[in-house]
Amino acid sequence: MSDHELASTKDTDGFGRMRELLARPIDPSVVAANTRNIAQPEPAHEGTLRSLLIFQLGGERFALEASESHRVVAVTTVRRVPHRTNAVFAGLANVAGELTAVGRLDHALGLAEFQPSGQARFVVIGAAQDRWAIPVDLVEGVLRLGEARFQSPPATVARAADGCAIALVRVDANANASLVALLDTARVCTMLGRSLR
Repeated sequence: MSDHELASTKDTDGFGRMRELLARPIDPSVVAANTRNIAQPEPAHEGTLRSLLIFQLGGERFALEASESHRVVAVTTVRRVPHRTNAVFAGLANVAGELTAVGRLDHALGLAEFQPSGQARFVVIGAAQDRWAIPVDLVEGVLRLGEARFQSPPATVARAADGCAIALVRVDANANASLVALLDTARVCTMLGRSLR
């Protein structure tokens, strides 16, 4: 088979694009961070493990249950909806071929405004009939953490933002590490849905 025939086979068999994706360079800092995460053994005494998707938005760190996060994708163009778009409902975006509502969690929670960057992503949450794409500044990744790292939020945090924060989680083993607010996905979807009324 000639080089020309091989090149056209790559383009038509669908594997050419996949090879390009897999051949792209990976940032050494991402490789180092993932290596550190995998290299750390999880202590057995921390109880049942839960998988959390950790992300940053408006200078704060948040988490969602990984099982309740539909997908994480690159930010795509958001189209405004006439007479419906507002501070929280940004519009609609094509997310993996699905028309998805885009909710501004930064505005809903009163955080610093989201600024698109090369590391920005959509975190897609909610059931098929109530799906939302939330633009976030950075997705840190998925971590498996023991129940011993979870604590009830203080009343001030629990009441803020319609009670979306259901726990504070110590992500690092260090006792003095900063806490990450675990958000309830259903409450976040309900809060974003109110912007459509």
